[in-house]
Amino acid sequence: MTQTVLVVDDDRDCTSALAELLRSESFSVQCASDGEQALAQIEGELPDVVLTDIRMPGMDGYELLRRVRERFPCVRVVLMSAEGELPSRSLREGAHGYVAKPLELDDVVQAIRAALESARPPKEAG
Repeated sequence: MTQTVLVVDDDRDCTSALAELLRSESFSVQCASDGEQALAQIEGELPDVVLTDIRMPGMDGYELLRRVRERFPCVRVVLMSAEGELPSRSLREGAHGYVAKPLELDDVVQAIRAALESARPPKEAG
């Protein structure tokens, strides 16, 4: 089953590049340019992972993370930032991963795969 990633970033070039990368890794990709648009899309179709920038106009990534956790607890959220945000704050806030900008593409894929892995129920001992 194809897993869906919702990429949320107000930088359209970044969003396009991430969408292309994730599609090449066999993910289904949706894009949103801000937190409000992302929430509306999530209500329509739940993604497996939301990959969101922290710094955006209007609703920032932390607020989006809080709202997703409250309303859609099964959706994993990975934060990304160029602003020197601390990964520890992202994890304290409940993110399932953190990626620093400028993005290393391998790090993005690894963070998404780790978030997906954390969503799987543990295998029962046989």
